[in-house]
Amino acid sequence: MTPQKKNSLSCHHCPLSSLCLPSNLNHNETTQFDQLIKERRTIERNQHLFRINEPFKQVYIVQSGAVKSYSISMEGDEHVNAFHFPLELIGFDGLADETHQVSAIALEHSVICTLPFEPLLSFASTAPALQRQLFNMISQHMVSVFSISSNSYAETRLATFLLDLSNRLKKRGRSSSDFKLSMSREDIGNYLGLAAETVSRLFHGFEKKGILETNRRTIHLNDFYALRTLSSGS
Repeated sequence: MTPQKKNSLSCHHCPLSSLCLPSNLNHNETTQFDQLIKERRTIERNQHLFRINEPFKQVYIVQSGAVKSYSISMEGDEHVNAFHFPLELIGFDGLADETHQVSAIALEHSVICTLPFEPLLSFASTAPALQRQLFNMISQHMVSVFSISSNSYAETRLATFLLDLSNRLKKRGRSSSDFKLSMSREDIGNYLGLAAETVSRLFHGFEKKGILETNRRTIHLNDFYALRTLSSGS
């Protein structure tokens, strides 16, 4: 396995800091927050950030790239639980039992900030702006992890997924209509409870209707109204 590389970019110089946890902190508080960060590391595609049953001691912020969290069934089948993108928190699955309930793996070259959980909570109790932002990021994550009904149409599931991804990217200052899908069709299908072939067929159908355009994993959304209509089940 390739060794994980350290990254020394501080919060003061990070181009995403205005949208991240320390966004509302003053200069001194940002410096204190920066000192909390245990490390910033680069992980390559298919490298694990943490694995199921490992002790929960820290949380993570995706600075760049994308991460997939997943669990394994008793039968040995993988189940994709969530996808995580820049400025999203990972690791709170271990909070209740102090052990991680899922594994997290990089979908592409990613930079991750590691925050020891107890020191983070302690500092947040003295910095109300950080506490509010922390709760806000946790809340946004909970809202974005939507459940797909097994009775909903396949088109509805994919449309909902694309709109959710679009909204999450928009909140982080990224384009809501042009983006790259870091995950494979197999991962999308696993997440939505669909076969990979069905996902590919749906993308082709959406493209034929002019709803979107695809170029390998690059997506351009043309018709948000159509996506919202499909997402509602109409």
